[in-house]
Amino acid sequence: DVPMAWFDLGRTVAGWQDYAVALSERGKQIVLGSSIEDEAKEQAYAADLEQGRGDDFRDLDELGFSKLERVNEGQWLWLIFGRRLPMQVLDKERVWRFMQVQMDEVDGHASVVYVHHGATYHDNCPGLAWMGAKLKGAPASVLEKVRRVLVLHPCAHLWSATQLLGTSLLHSLWPKTVFVMRIESLWEHLDRGAVSVALPSEVEEHDAYLEANPLSDFYIAGSSLATQQTGAEEGSA
Repeated sequence: DVPMAWFDLGRTVAGWQDYAVALSERGKQIVLGSSIEDEAKEQAYAADLEQGRGDDFRDLDELGFSKLERVNEGQWLWLIFGRRLPMQVLDKERVWRFMQVQMDEVDGHASVVYVHHGATYHDNCPGLAWMGAKLKGAPASVLEKVRRVLVLHPCAHLWSATQLLGTSLLHSLWPKTVFVMRIESLWEHLDRGAVSVALPSEVEEHDAYLEANPLSDFYIAGSSLATQQTGAEEGSA
């Protein structure tokens, strides 16, 4: 039991350090603004993308955490499943290059649907500070391809972290981000006639649970304070 206790303590400390760095970057952004020139962003991003084009991503593709589909001419749907990203064992720089290569396919605009059910900070998050730094380094021309970011079934932890860090975490994607509590609510932002969103059965079952327990919507419109606890209960059933 002692080694596990120390392991949990180590993960907790690492998590708080990550939050501290992300908050520090948020403070710098408020006081100093962005100091990375667009040309430098373009060059650094292009170098990473070129490296990614030469990588073999079959192992990441088999995980099924990121699915990009063309809806129609110039319109794409990008499904991302948080629980399928075992970030404790993956090289997050490879994951970033993999997603860069996918984004490069988009010839127009993409609607991103991030499915959070079953994901946890410790197991599936690459790091808040790291995510903020990567998106900060992405050129405006790349981020402009994203029409909207729909976060399906967010937990209280995810909601509070994004509300606190806001633009320092998601940058220009933050004003495009919408928290969606129910699958049905996705169609307020997507064209049901043109888009088909294929979700795993466990996500649909979780959605049905939330629908049958309306108190899960308590306090935060479009989000949930109960989702995190619900996920834990379902995992132990």
